[in-house]
Amino acid sequence: MISKKLTPPLRLFADQALLNHLPISHPARPRIEDALGSYRSGFIGQQNLAYFLDLIDLGKKARIFY
Repeated sequence: MISKKLTPPLRLFADQALLNHLPISHPARPRIEDALGSYRSGFIGQQNLAYFLDLIDLGKKARIFY
């Protein structure tokens, strides 16, 4: 049973907002894009795991917290 629903990390939204306001030629832009990609892929992985955990009927045996 999933006790707490999965929510995107705030850092994901913060990095995306920062990239929307930075010029393309900014020296920190590649580093922020890499961090955003890491957070995005991590969140997608958590969503994939949550899908399969939802398929398993654990009943009251276990609880899942994110």
